[in-house]
Amino acid sequence: SDWEWPHMCWLRSYVRARREAADDRGVLSTGLMLDVDGSDVGSFGVAGPMFAQSPSPPISEVVILLGGPKGIDDCVLPRVLAVFDDTGGHGFHFGTVKVRLPGGKHHSYVALGDLLSHHDRGWLVPILEDHRHLGKENYNDWFGRMSTCLRRLASARLDMKAKRELLTKLVGGALSEARSPPESGAASRDRQTRERAEASADAASASPLQLHRRLAELQAHG
Repeated sequence: SDWEWPHMCWLRSYVRARREAADDRGVLSTGLMLDVDGSDVGSFGVAGPMFAQSPSPPISEVVILLGGPKGIDDCVLPRVLAVFDDTGGHGFHFGTVKVRLPGGKHHSYVALGDLLSHHDRGWLVPILEDHRHLGKENYNDWFGRMSTCLRRLASARLDMKAKRELLTKLVGGALSEARSPPESGAASRDRQTRERAEASADAASASPLQLHRRLAELQAHG
């Protein structure tokens, strides 16, 4: 079709200006839009990235693409995204990140307020950095596992002491893994075999995966 959105010229100019501003500062630019199939926005209350602690260069220029309650018209959205995702040096460095907020569909002002609130708390950009660092598939897998772990911790019928012990083991296990030297493929397989053999033992510390399994067992047995 020869039809062109009337504001396309302005949009190209605006996106190019944001990219150039990012280039001048030695940072990255990205677009952000709400999408039902996007990655979940959640920081677990942590004002900082969980994986991309030292991004170089960092994301700094973020442009939010916001539609109405019914989204953006099908004949307009592909044209807008083509500008955002342009790989010829005029679009955003990181293209468009699609995210979704908890609770399903939101009115535009509610969604925008939620995203800006995340930014004011120091959560939004670290989430984007982790998404860039891990890639969408790995980020979604991490978010799902972490969310499930916390839900099971919350719903487990344990007292304060027992839940505190589980969290202590989680932190101890994570720090232990972080201090360990990188494993070869064979060493990693050997470790996984040992973990499976010791799954029933009460270890002094627990990795996030072990905690996840322990909480699942507790939930299954009430």
